Amino acid sequence: MRPQGRIVYDVPSRLARQLEAGQLDVALVPCIEYLKCADYTIVSDACIACRGPVMSVKLYCRVPPRRITTLAWMKARAPVSRWSASCFRSVGRIAPLRGVAAWAGLDDTRADAVLLIGDRAISGHDGRAVEVWDLGDQWCRWTELPFVFALWTARADVDLQGVDGALVAARGRRPCPSA
Repeated sequence: MRPQGRIVYDVPSRLARQLEAGQLDVALVPCIEYLKCADYTIVSDACIACRGPVMSVKLYCRVPPRRITTLAWMKARAPVSRWSASCFRSVGRIAPLRGVAAWAGLDDTRADAVLLIGDRAISGHDGRAVEVWDLGDQWCRWTELPFVFALWTARADVDLQGVDGALVAARGRRPCPSA
């Protein structure tokens, strides 16, 4: 039997806000959102993850990475960026975070490094960076584990019967439309 419901296509950061507000029962959210809420449950092993370079989440450094003390991240993707930045902070590399506009790059901030996501990360290198790290690649090198950017999460009061099977079946189908 197929689970019934509506499907909402959006970026994980906005889905997280809707899940928290009770507007969604299950959502694909940044990992940091799951870690912040003890009432959330992981629904499935279907997720956004990598075992190496992803090309679309990169740290552009104006100083050698071991000397980074400030990091700028894109405001438009703040929850995703915060999760990515948290990974760098967890190994003692990053101090204060500063938000920058979604279109910004290394030249648009005074921070030691800027974390770019999506198209900006793919095309953001302007030659001024002393080093560029692909976050997925670096995480896998440091930990020898996959990097999980976002995962399917539900509120504790949700009946999850059939949800995991539906997500696993959907994983192999065509990509979803643009959000």
